[in-house]
Parts: sequence; C-alpha cells; structure tokens
Amino acid sequence: MKKQFHEACLSSFAFMEYLSGTASGCEKAAIEQHLSVCETCFDTFINAFNRHLDHASVSLGRRQSSPNAYQFA
Repeated sequence: MKKQFHEACLSSFAFMEYLSGTASGCEKAAIEQHLSVCETCFDTFINAFNRHLDHASVSLGRRQSSPNAYQFA
C-alpha cells in the first residue's frame, strides 16, 4: 500500500457513515480514495469494520469463529 502525507485523515464520523452505508456517493468515493493511500486510516478502518461485524454477530446471537476474520495485508 502506498504511503502518502495527509493533512487531514478520516474522522470517526466518516468511518461511521461509511460503515453504516449513509455516506453519499461523493463522500464514499473520497473515503475509498483516502483509504487507498493512507495506511493509518486503512488499519483503523479494518479494525472498525471488524468491530462492526462483531457487534452485528452479537446482535444476531452469533459469534464469529475468529476475532480477526477480516484482515488485509
């Protein structure tokens, strides 16, 4: 993954909007572009995504077989 200097990384609100599916098309594209070049935000996103899946699994009465089922290298 490319590393690039960023003046403004993604906010927790941006992560929340993206994960919940409420980000607009332009916001979604900007978030995905930022994630493609910022290793710090990408790692934060993967952790947030896994927590989101864990929460959904618990809400449905299920647990994932692995706490880190979705890891990207």
